Parts: sequence; structure tokens; C-alpha cells
Amino acid sequence: MNIPYRYMLIVFFLFLFQFQTPATAADFSGTWYGPYFYDHVDTDGLSGQLTVVITQNDSAISGTFTSGTGSTGTFSGVADGEQFVGNLTSLTESNKAIATFVAKLHRGILVWEGIGSSDNTIRSLSGALTKNWVQDASHWLSVSKYSYPSNFMEGDVWAFILEPAGKPIESVMLVTPLLDEMPVIDWDEDDSRFEGDYNFDISNVEIVYPNGIYSFIINFGDGSSGACFSTQAGNFSEQIPQILSPVPDTLVDETNVLPVLWNQWLNPDSHTNIGVYFDIGHYMGLTNDATQYELPANTLSDNMMEWLKISFNRPSGYYAKKSVTARSYLRTSSHKVDDHWLGKVKVHLPSGQIAGGLIVGMDAAGVSSATLIPPAGATGSNITIVQGEKLNGSWESWYKDADFDNLNTKYPDGQYILRLIYKDATQEDITMTLGGDYPSSIPNITQPANLSDLIWWKSFPAQWTNWEDFDNADTFIVSTLDIMDSTSEADYLSSVEVWGNDEGILSNGMIVSPGIMKSGNAYAYTVIFLQETGVPGVLKGTGDVVFLETPDIPTSTLTVSLSGTGKGSVHGYDGVISCDNTGGVCQAEYNRNQQVILLPVPEKGSVFAGWTGDADCLDGVATMTENKNCIATFNKVNIIGLINLLLLE
Repeated sequence: MNIPYRYMLIVFFLFLFQFQTPATAADFSGTWYGPYFYDHVDTDGLSGQLTVVITQNDSAISGTFTSGTGSTGTFSGVADGEQFVGNLTSLTESNKAIATFVAKLHRGILVWEGIGSSDNTIRSLSGALTKNWVQDASHWLSVSKYSYPSNFMEGDVWAFILEPAGKPIESVMLVTPLLDEMPVIDWDEDDSRFEGDYNFDISNVEIVYPNGIYSFIINFGDGSSGACFSTQAGNFSEQIPQILSPVPDTLVDETNVLPVLWNQWLNPDSHTNIGVYFDIGHYMGLTNDATQYELPANTLSDNMMEWLKISFNRPSGYYAKKSVTARSYLRTSSHKVDDHWLGKVKVHLPSGQIAGGLIVGMDAAGVSSATLIPPAGATGSNITIVQGEKLNGSWESWYKDADFDNLNTKYPDGQYILRLIYKDATQEDITMTLGGDYPSSIPNITQPANLSDLIWWKSFPAQWTNWEDFDNADTFIVSTLDIMDSTSEADYLSSVEVWGNDEGILSNGMIVSPGIMKSGNAYAYTVIFLQETGVPGVLKGTGDVVFLETPDIPTSTLTVSLSGTGKGSVHGYDGVISCDNTGGVCQAEYNRNQQVILLPVPEKGSVFAGWTGDADCLDGVATMTENKNCIATFNKVNIIGLINLLLLE
């Protein structure tokens, strides 16, 4: 793509800068490389590549940049800690181009975004730079929306990266445009690649994983490091695939060809495709007008449960895609219990009280109802096991009691019966004997420790005391996040689990991925050490819990006024605020601490004379720590004075 020079004058920005920067400026000097794209919605998600050379003298920044097509330009700015702010004005092709920018240094990458104007066209640009762009490491980024048979909705982000030839990778970190970090830690032996897969609340998708540049920060086994990049751009498909056959929980004959049918995709284009997946590892990519697929006979196994997925896939940038996926459940036997479990847990509450919990669950198909029957003499009632809204094959129930001794009276150790009624009206009783000892170690959650120390859209590290027995046979660490009405122990006993995860857990911590929590809610974060008791599927555990609050994100009002004898307009990089009448006033609400880049654009016969108002406005980048008032002054060009100045030269 041939990028005109005037568009290359748009440079760097940091979004949602959440913390104080140090007074001493970081070292930005050197040669940097990376991709960029326009306006956050560029279909290709890659407008070009940049080589940027930065020279720094204390806090003074200056530099040159060259695009992949050979266009060049210059910029300057002032560094403050790990960010720098600057403005750019240049003449090219007889048209005046101006820009304003902010950049943030993060883990060796320079994340940037800016806004500029040329020929009365306002455009934003975003990207990232590194001193070692590893372009021979194959990688991919996918953001998906999932629809389950129960109409449960979920989001998913998945990334992978292959090792470059002869350079083993030690670790990979994916950094989002919001500078949130997601470890890509799972090693796929079959495909020889690192993978990361994170589920999250569907309502947070565009907020937590917005369009922009995603950076893979790579640490190699030889001690060197570098980065490669993907972009997210464009929109998700508005149409969700509807699987017409087989319908959920269908009994299929694995010895015959299985026809799979779905509704027609009404708005595909030449850059889209349809994917058909079975969780046994079978995948087929089809053209965007396909409405059916035949799974070959004997591809499925006998007596199995399986997920079928149909995806409408839309490329959304540079090494990236967006997909909308429907899932359907099927089975190859009339009924099946794949796994079942029963456990009793001691949970240490913040007050020192020890609560009790009884958990029962199974992975099963073809089941109509399931009930746990306690031992003879127990005072507790039968526990109805409910089918998960997300996974039709998952059945689970919790019973919680504020007093562990009371739990032991209601549900003592002994012989329990898991009674299953299948859809063909047959019945099966599975006996489980609960006994044995609890883990001797008690998890002590050391982080997060405070009620309001979490930003809802960011990941957070969870830490607890090390479990020495972890990774021994039949031991597990399970962490859960539950939504509550308020941060009280009473609410904890009736809370609803919104997330559970035991993947990537270490003996003393893990990273809780972003997008699960929302602002202004109370949560309980629980860590449980579980060990089997010698009876398959029977567990005892000890847990710890902390209560968390994600505060509502406060807002601040930005007021922009236009003054002076001339005419012009002011535009925010994201289009939220725009003023185009001299003497006019406009306002917009922004999240607290959000940075707003303001671009002044003078009309013909006028010049921009500078910013006044609050001190934070003087560089054209307002950090919304509180309400801010920024005044842009445009003055008419003094023709006589300009002629006299030219004559003096």
C-alpha cells in the first residue's frame, strides 16, 4: 500500500494510563521497528511498517521515521518518565499536516497512538515498536464470541506462536492495546508451538480486547528477546451460526456419515470463511456460502461425548481474525457418565470462621435428572445436581454452610449415592464413600489482599502460600471467582460462581485473565487445596477466600473552548469530542485517568496559536484525573506582517 507522506505524520498515544510515572525520563533513544494501522477499524489491520530513529537529550525527544514505502518525516516531543508527548507540523505537497501524539514504553515495546489532520481529513493511527522485530516467528491471534445451546454467551481470546528456526523460546507474553498482559504458556507438542486461551464475559469483549496492536513479547532460550505483532480491526459478524443438525445432546451413530447443517451466512464477503470443528481435533475450513458438511463415518468414537462448533470467521487485521461461533453437543451412546466426583471442603473465611462446603458433580450425557443422597442418619436433604448452562455435559452443585461443624452434622462422612435418571427412563445408582483426611496445608491468599485494589478490565496476579504436596499424585489446586451482592460472609454462602479455572495454576499462584469481572461488583476469590482420599472421584480440601470489590470507574468532564480572531476546530483522537465553531464550547465524559489527545485544526487564513486553560492542556494531551478545561486559540493570519517578514528575509 502506498502511504502518502501527509498520513505518515500521525504518531503515538497511550490509552488508559493508570499510574504515576517517575520524574526521570526513560531512555527512548535508538532505532525502532513495527507496524501501524489507521482509525482502529482498518479492514486489513495493517496500514504499513515504520522504522523510527529516536534521539534523546535528557527529556527532549526528536526523531525521524520512514515507512515501508519510503515516506519520511520528523517529530519532536518531551519525555516524562516512561511516556513522551509531542506535536508535529510539516508541509508536504503544498498541504499543511499537523499531528499530536503520546507514547508509552512497556516491557521494551513502544505502544503508541495519535491523531493528525491533512486536507481537512482527521485520522487516528495506532501501532507498536520494538528494537528487535522478530518477523520469522509465525503467530496468530483470534478473538471469538461463543453461543452455547442454552443461549449462554462467552468470549474467548486465543493466541499462538511458533518457534523460529533454531531459536527455542523460553517464554511469551501477549500485551493488549490496554497494556494488559496475558501469558502464552501452554506448549502444544503436536504443533510445536506455545498457546494461550482465555475465556471472559461476552459483554466486555470490545472493551477488554479492543481494536489495536497486540504485541507478542518473546524471550529466547539464549537470553535474547524481541517482539512480533498482530492487530485487531473491524467488527464481529452480526449473525450467529444456528446449528440445525445435529441438535444438542443428539444420539448419533458413529459408524455412519454424520450430516452437519447450519443456517446460511447472509453477509459474507471475499475475506470470510466458515469453520467446522469437533473437539476430537477434527477441523474443516469451508467457503463462506457453505451450509452443510458431512463428517466421515467412524471419525467419532463409540460411547463418547463431543462438542461440535460452527464458526463464521472474519479476518480482522494482521495475523488475526474475529469469529462468531455456535456450539452443539452430541453423543455416540444412549447415555454416558464420563466422570463423577464428590468432595468436602473447609473454607477459612476472613473473620476466622471456618465454613464448610460440599461439592458434587459429573460429566455425563443422556441424563434427565441427577440427585445426591446422603448417608443414613444425616440431617441434610438430598442435593439436586443441575446441568451447567455453559456445557450441557457438565452437572454440578455446591452446598455451603457458615459453620463447618454444622456441615458435618448435615453431611457426615459415609456412603453417598449418586442417583441418575436417564432420558430413556432407566436409572443408575453410583456409590461414593466419603472419608479420609483433609490436606495439612492451608492456602493463605497473599494477593489480592485489599478490597478495592483491582481494575475490572485488567488481569491480576493471584498469590498464595506454596503447597508442598502440589503435583503429587491425586492433588489439585482449584481457584474460583464468585459474584456477590456485597463483600460479606453471608453473601459468600449464596454467591454464584462466574468463573473457575485450574489451568496454568502453580503451587503458589497464577494470573487471573482479564474480562471476567465487571466494574462496580463484589467478588469472592477462593483457592482450594484438594486431594483424593483413596476412593476414585472422592476428594477432601482446605480453602481460603478473600472478598474483592471492583469500583465503578469514575468519570471526568472535558470541556473544550475555542477562542481567538481566527477559525478552526478541535478533534479528539477517538471522535468522542469535536468542536468546529469559533467561540463554541463542547463537553464529553471520559473515564477517570483516561488520556485524551486533542488535535487543533486551523481553517484557511487562520493559524493555531496555542493551548490555554488547565496546565495539563498545554501539550494538547489531557489526562482526566479530574474535570479539565482546555482552550484552543486560533488567530487570523496577518497578511501585512507576513509580507514584511518575507521581505526582511
